[in-house]
Amino acid sequence: MVDHLVRLLNRFRRHSVLSVFCLALAVRFLVAGIVATFFEGSLFLDDRTYLQMAEAHNLGGASRDNAVLWDDSRGFLVPIAFLLDKLGALPLAAQLIPVVAGSVTAAAVTMLLRRHTTSTVALGAGILAAVFPSQVLWSSLILKDALVWMSLSLT
Repeated sequence: MVDHLVRLLNRFRRHSVLSVFCLALAVRFLVAGIVATFFEGSLFLDDRTYLQMAEAHNLGGASRDNAVLWDDSRGFLVPIAFLLDKLGALPLAAQLIPVVAGSVTAAAVTMLLRRHTTSTVALGAGILAAVFPSQVLWSSLILKDALVWMSLSLT
């Protein structure tokens, strides 16, 4: 049993970036699915507003009340509106972009640390980034935060 666990850990260390990415993706999809199923796709006013604006865009455009916010968030909302249009008006479709961005962030943390530390430390830090509650929550909702963190970690 111990030998099996050691081999599994060695495999994770050899493929640490991919392992962390897959773990982060699974955790974020789980949380996004729970939010989409039990909370109608949003937990806070911010993510509800982004979801409503993307849906409104597909139905004819943002309202006058949200026109400035739409213009400021267009780079984030246009891809989400596209996914909602192509995959259906399901909150989970809109959550795909933040989910992937959050997973890339965790993988980028692993990749960055692998250059400067041992593979075990890099894997541990990547797993921490993959399952850290605030990172999971913010990258499972329709918020720009996941893209900001992804950009910073890749820079």
